[in-house]
Amino acid sequence: MCGIIGAVVNTEPTKVKERLYHIFVSQAHRGSDGAGVTILRKGQILRRRLKCPLELFDNKMILKRKDIILFHHRYPTSTPNEEKYNHPFNDERDNLSLIHNGHISNYERLYKTLKKQGHMFESENTDYNLNNYNYSGSYYKQSKITDSEVIVHLIEGRKPEKAINVMNSNLKGNYALAWVYEDKSEIYLYRKDNPIVTYEDYEGNQYFSSEYPNNPFLEGYITTGNKLPERVLFTLGKKGLNKISTIKIKEKRNKPIHFSNERWVMEGGFTEDELNEWERQIIGNGGEIIERGF
Repeated sequence: MCGIIGAVVNTEPTKVKERLYHIFVSQAHRGSDGAGVTILRKGQILRRRLKCPLELFDNKMILKRKDIILFHHRYPTSTPNEEKYNHPFNDERDNLSLIHNGHISNYERLYKTLKKQGHMFESENTDYNLNNYNYSGSYYKQSKITDSEVIVHLIEGRKPEKAINVMNSNLKGNYALAWVYEDKSEIYLYRKDNPIVTYEDYEGNQYFSSEYPNNPFLEGYITTGNKLPERVLFTLGKKGLNKISTIKIKEKRNKPIHFSNERWVMEGGFTEDELNEWERQIIGNGGEIIERGF
């Protein structure tokens, strides 16, 4: 579990920085072992990553009008709490910067494919050991890379709508995503399972986060939250939230190949009751493989 936060600065940059801090505090339980921020300013992506989220609110973080901010705070589950493993992740040319809350279960296969295509991964773990567990404030099992980085290389060079189609065709897992392009003055938001909430303050600045901030320091300063629906691509810009498109997903229900009392193999889409019934039949048949299909 991680936290994602962002803002579009229209006025009062100092107040926006203060409110971003209070938004982070309200959802710090989502992870405080690593963090990073991207500021999109005048067509340039500026990025900074540190081990402690609070350090990102120091005097080096100076916001300006028209800035667009992505902020990520991390609960490490795949790689250590070191700067190179933290979000945001950029593509090789710094044209795209992305933050992710969730887990990609098939990232290793995607990593191998993208690596063969020539993509460079900045979060490669040179100390990778499959059986090694570590502790650094949060438990994590070492992985070859931070799983979220595969998303950046999967969608780089693609238009937003095409990027979503590629994600849905290739990613397995859950995700709440926010990303920016260097040549576009807006944030792209998309989610599957994990939440994203948007709102604004009364000076006209736009915000999003994983949770609506429950913080007394923000009471009376921000509007009520809008939880984004799943499978819908939005942009968040200076004028607020804008729906781009709804992504239609065709759910497949395929036949199983075979199964036994030791192992069943299937292509997806069956209910727990059906599987329990098949298991009872297998046990009653002495454990022999039974072919089943619809």
